[in-house]
Amino acid sequence: MFSCFCQLKKLLKIASSSIVNIKIETDLDEDFTKFSNYQKYFYRRGLSYLEKNFDFSKERIWCNEYNIFFKINILDIKEYNRSHTFNDVVQLLFKGQIASTRDNYISVYDNDLFNFFSFEFDFYGINAKEVLNINRDSWKSDFVHEIYVKFFNILKNVYENNFLELSKMLKGGLYLRLFEYFIGKINFKEIFLDEDIRELFGIDFDLNRILFLQGKGLNLLKSDVNYIDIYNRNDCLQDLLKKYLSNKGFLIYSIFDGEKSMGQICIQPLFKIEEILVEQYSFSEIKPWGNNLDFEQSIISAFKPKFHLFSECYFYLYINLSNIEGDFDKEFYDLRLSEQNHENRILLPFYIYKNKLVRADLKDFINFLLNRKLLLLDLSMEKILKIYKKLNIEIEAVMKNTEIWKTQNEIDENIKFIDE
Repeated sequence: MFSCFCQLKKLLKIASSSIVNIKIETDLDEDFTKFSNYQKYFYRRGLSYLEKNFDFSKERIWCNEYNIFFKINILDIKEYNRSHTFNDVVQLLFKGQIASTRDNYISVYDNDLFNFFSFEFDFYGINAKEVLNINRDSWKSDFVHEIYVKFFNILKNVYENNFLELSKMLKGGLYLRLFEYFIGKINFKEIFLDEDIRELFGIDFDLNRILFLQGKGLNLLKSDVNYIDIYNRNDCLQDLLKKYLSNKGFLIYSIFDGEKSMGQICIQPLFKIEEILVEQYSFSEIKPWGNNLDFEQSIISAFKPKFHLFSECYFYLYINLSNIEGDFDKEFYDLRLSEQNHENRILLPFYIYKNKLVRADLKDFINFLLNRKLLLLDLSMEKILKIYKKLNIEIEAVMKNTEIWKTQNEIDENIKFIDE
C-alpha cells in the first residue's frame, strides 16, 4: 500500500506540471480510474483558483490591432484573489486552442488589477512556428514576455475602441470603474459610490460611525460603544476601502496589545480614540497611501529629498499618482512604471547628486526606461518623449522659483544610473 501511495505521489507531481488530461490506475479502493482533468480531481482545492480564474463566458471582443479575441472574467470581489504569476490570470489561446504559458515565470503579485479580473487572449493571424514550441502545446518564452509587456496597451486599446461591449461584459457600474481606474482612465475618487460601499460592506454612513477592520472589536472597545466589524479576504479591496473612508473624513488607527496588532479601527472625527478604546491597548494613526495632494503639490513633494545622502550618492525622483486629487493631464498616466518598479509612479528625468538637483538628458533617460522595460505601457520613443516634454513644462512652471531649481548642476557625464 505504501509503495502504491509513493507511485501515486510521483504521478500527482507529473500531473501538476502538465495541461493534458491524465489517467491514473491504482489498486486502491475507488482507485482514480474514472477521473479526467488533474485540476478538477487531484487539486480541486489547491488549484480551484485556476478554474475560477478561467471560467469565462462566451462573450468576447475582437481587438483588430492585436488580432485577438478578448475575454475578461470578473473574480469574486470579496475573496482572496492574489495571484502570483501571469500564468495564473491570463490564458493565451492559438485559434481557439489553449497553449500553456507554464514555463514562463512572470510575477504579477503586486499588480492589484488581478485581484478583480482575469483575462483570455485568443490569437489569430500569427505564424504558429514563430510563437509556439515544437509540440504546439505551449508558447515560446519571447512571445509570452512580449504579450506581458504589451498587456496594458491591449487593455487600453479594447477600452478605447470597444467601450460599449466592454461595459456590457463588466456589467457597468463598479467593475467598469475598477477597470478604468487600473488602466488610468479615472482617479481613485471616482471608483466607489456610497451605494457600492453599502452593498459590499453593509456600511450605512448615517448609522455606522465606528468600523473595525480585519479584526474583532469585541473587548477592545468600551462596552457602550456601538460599532460594526468589517472583514473580507480581498486585501486590495480592504486597502481601497480604507482610502475611501479616509477621503470621507474617517480617522484610521492601528490598535496594539503590546507589540501584537489587534486590527484597525475607522472612526468619524466626532469621536476621540482615547474615549472609546479600552485603556490597556495602544494605537497609532495611519493615512492610507499618504496625504492627498493636487498635481502641483505632488511635483513639489517629488523634489523634496526624503533623507540626507553621503556626498557621492544620488537618487531618483518620482511623482506618486496614487494620492493626487483634482485635474491634471491624464496622458501623464502613460508614463507609469510597471508594478515591479513602484506601481502608480512616474520616474522623473532628474536626480539628486551631491545634494543638488541634476537634469538628465531626456533621450538618454528614455532609452534607459525602454532598455530596462520599466514602463507599464509599451510606447514608442517618440510618444514617450512628447509626453515627458509636456511634463517638463509643468515641472518647470511649478519649480522655477524654488531654491533647489536655482542650484541645478550640469549633467556629469561620469555619473551612471544606479542600476547599471
